[in-house]
Amino acid sequence: MLIALAMVSRSIAHEEPTSFLELHVSADGLNATLTASATDLAHDLPDVEAGTLLTQTVATAQSATLARILLGRMTVLGDGKPLAAELRAITPVPDKRDVLLQFHYPWTAAPARITVQCSLFPYDSRHRTFLSVHESGKLVRQEIFHDDTRSIGFESGATQSLGAVIMQFV
Repeated sequence: MLIALAMVSRSIAHEEPTSFLELHVSADGLNATLTASATDLAHDLPDVEAGTLLTQTVATAQSATLARILLGRMTVLGDGKPLAAELRAITPVPDKRDVLLQFHYPWTAAPARITVQCSLFPYDSRHRTFLSVHESGKLVRQEIFHDDTRSIGFESGATQSLGAVIMQFV
């Protein structure tokens, strides 16, 4: 009985829509990698089937439109000022049914405070975007964007406590 319940819980957990945003703070800017489901991305592209986004040709053809839509729902601020992003690459990941988008937010001097405002798929209140922040090659912060949390700020160079990380997942 417990095994069956665990299997049901596991299958339900996999149905929850998620995306992943990894930020890497560097001297010349912020490198962002967004991994999202082709199904979620195709929702905003009425003439594109989700499965076709998993081909490089279609993903590349839709990259400007996807970047415009996603960047309209994901704002990065450096010391309270919006940072401009440039799309560097789009890569389908067919075995996971995901699409990976790489953005770069250039700066001449690293801001003391970075704020990310994110609601990538506002039509789906169940959607969660998992945020990971890396500095000097080390993971320094993890957060979750969801219906109640759409803005997360952090001090560059500050490390998140273990308790704060655990509270995100409880």
